Parts: sequence; structure tokens; C-alpha cells
Amino acid sequence: MSTGQEDVNICCYSPCGNYISISGTTNCTYVFDTRNCRTPVSELRHKINENQSYNDNIKLVNHAQWSRNGEFFATSADDGCVRLWDVENNKQLVALEHAPFPGTSINYFDISASSDLIVSGCDDGIICFFGLDPNNY
Repeated sequence: MSTGQEDVNICCYSPCGNYISISGTTNCTYVFDTRNCRTPVSELRHKINENQSYNDNIKLVNHAQWSRNGEFFATSADDGCVRLWDVENNKQLVALEHAPFPGTSINYFDISASSDLIVSGCDDGIICFFGLDPNNY
């Protein structure tokens, strides 16, 4: 299966098993329906905020993970954000920006078992905790 990525960094199944995500060096994650893998159902790209265009210098999605409850999909990248996505509607729900140094590459994150907390680790040696309220996205 051709993925559209120069280099695949991470791939994972959704909790329901209907989707597979492919993340890599093209500044995005492609999500495919496992029942028909010809074309992606979603193309999830990183950018700092809605007012900025996509940054061609940011090439790496470092981590991707489905929430355990299946309500959202999350990615982190060199832009310093963990982004939560609604894959079925191909839209970003929220961008969680690393503090105190915005734009620092987020190397890894994990989602709590209850899908209401995220912890992220960055190149600056600092971890951030994010509380998630579904009413805010």
C-alpha cells in the first residue's frame, strides 16, 4: 500500500479497527479506512494556528495515537502542538500548545486511560499536562 509518506514514523489502528493512521515526514498524518485503503479518508496537517499557512519547514509528525474511548485522534509534531482531530469529519478539534516555549518539537505524548488527560514531552526537557474537556472542542 502506498502511504504518501517519504518515511513512515508511526502507524496505528483505531480502537474500532476501521481506520489506520500513517504518520511521517510529510508534515501530516493520513488516515485510511481499512475496508478500502485506496485513498485516505483524512489528511491531518500541522500548522501553528488558523491564521498561518502550513509550514513547509516542519516535516515531521513525531507521534500519533487514538484516544482509548475512540472519540478523537491525536498527533504531535515539530510545530510544538499536540492536535486533537475528528477523523470522520476531517477537522481539528483543538491544538494544545507546549509551554513555556511554543514551537518546541513535541517528541511524545500519552493519553490517559479515561481519555481526559494528555502528557507531552519535548526537546526542551519539559513535560506538559493538558486537561481535556470535550465541551471545549
